[in-house]
Amino acid sequence: MRTLLSFVAMLLVIFGAVYVLGNILPVEHTTEVTKVIDAPQAEVWQRITDLSTQTQWRHEVKSIDVLPPRMGSVCWTEHQRVDVNFCVESQSPPARRVIDVEDVGGGFSGTWTYTIFAVSPNQTSVIVTEEGSIHPPLWRVASRLMGEDAQVKRYLQALETSFTGKEPHHSII
Repeated sequence: MRTLLSFVAMLLVIFGAVYVLGNILPVEHTTEVTKVIDAPQAEVWQRITDLSTQTQWRHEVKSIDVLPPRMGSVCWTEHQRVDVNFCVESQSPPARRVIDVEDVGGGFSGTWTYTIFAVSPNQTSVIVTEEGSIHPPLWRVASRLMGEDAQVKRYLQALETSFTGKEPHHSII
């Protein structure tokens, strides 16, 4: 019985320490990731903006529901591990797109800004800048542990793979 109480007490101390750490970490963050895609700019823009094909190349997205426009902007919900709402805030095809992002449960919100430009006729640079707020303290700790840019990196890797058909090689060290 004493061992069980010690174990529960240890878990409470760890949980409390993580919670305090989460409250110390800033709510807001900004991260930017760049990837050069072997495809023309127009094709990259089409792939990024075509909601009907997202589930074909973004395997974490189970389905997408298009929502009624908000102030004339295209809006949708992506059903992933959590449901996430998106709305186009502004765009200048084929070079720039700003998307509002909001977790349906209210845990995080922010924007993704896509900056897209041709490096050559068949190569395109895609820069995604995430300006986000993570509200629950425990989520802030998890985000720091996984890397605040993890979601953006996964997105850009999936985008690249959708053109090359080659999955990245991950080395285990």
